[in-house]
Amino acid sequence: MALVDWGQAGDLPVSANWDGSGPDNVGVFRPSTGKFHLRMDDGSLTVLDWGQAGDLPVAGNWDGGAAANVGVWRGGVFHLRNDDG
Repeated sequence: MALVDWGQAGDLPVSANWDGSGPDNVGVFRPSTGKFHLRMDDGSLTVLDWGQAGDLPVAGNWDGGAAANVGVWRGGVFHLRNDDG
C-alpha cells in the first residue's frame, strides 16, 4: 500500500497519467478556487485553472496525446481541456 499526502479538506480526488510517461498519478480539484493540483511522476506540482465552484472533476485522454487531460462536468455539460489548453 502507498500513502500520498496530497490535497486539503474540501478537495475532490482525480487521477490519470498527467505527464504521459508512466503510471497514473494523483491529483485534486479544489472547488473553492476552480484549480486542479496535479502530482507528476517526479513529485512536482502542476496547477491548472479549469473549473469553478460546483463543478465535478473528470480526467481522460480526450485528444489522443501522450498524457491525460482534466475536465469538469457542469450542469450536464462536459468542459474538457485538450493538450493545447
